[in-house]
Amino acid sequence: MYPTARHVHNRLSNNLARSDVEEAEMQDAQKYLERQRDDIVARLRDFQAGARDTGTGLEGDDAVRDLGDHVEHHTRREMGFLTRQRLLARLQRVQAALERIARGVYGVCIECGELIAPKRLRAIPEAETCVPCQERMERRSHAAA
Repeated sequence: MYPTARHVHNRLSNNLARSDVEEAEMQDAQKYLERQRDDIVARLRDFQAGARDTGTGLEGDDAVRDLGDHVEHHTRREMGFLTRQRLLARLQRVQAALERIARGVYGVCIECGELIAPKRLRAIPEAETCVPCQERMERRSHAAA
């Protein structure tokens, strides 16, 4: 259901040519996303190093003394796993946004092909859907649950 590059290019060139202001905003978004990517990668590296050093992450030892230690150890491992998963998911969204910038389709909804509101992109630079499509996807998700 993703719009093709040709579809997006035609829509942009026919109706919605980007102004200099929009171009500057896109460059700002790219810089922000690159900083976010670098920060997330650094946090993942720190997390992995900490996990190895302290045994509180995914690679910690399983030697525990009593039930309380076991519960605490398990809780720390689970929290570490969830933190790592959230960081990886965010990194994937940021990288996808940078790829859309490189392809010249940043700011175009991947569901309907319409432009995403600049206000939404300023709030969530990695957004890949417009508000109506996002709401529709969330309604479907809640209905399926």
